[in-house]
Amino acid sequence: MKRILHLLAALVCALVATSTARAFSLLGPYAPWMTPELSYHQPGDIGGPMDLHEEYRWNLPVLTYGFDQSFLDYFGQPGVEASRRPSRFSMACRQRLRSC
Repeated sequence: MKRILHLLAALVCALVATSTARAFSLLGPYAPWMTPELSYHQPGDIGGPMDLHEEYRWNLPVLTYGFDQSFLDYFGQPGVEASRRPSRFSMACRQRLRSC
């Protein structure tokens, strides 16, 4: 039974590490007509809306994230740890697969 669980865990890690990411965002680069006069390019904005079938995705090898004060006030350190747990799991699976 233990061997089956280990095999199943290895299979899940392999699928997580090798699966193709198919994601999109309805937020992307600003179009020329998206001006501040039309309420685009507001302070704090990182992009403008995209229409369907104009999906946009940044493909970066490094994921950078942070937690603002409102998140920390509401969720505290347990929320930070819970947010980091999935990425740690994914990284551990990748490292384990590379060592095989």
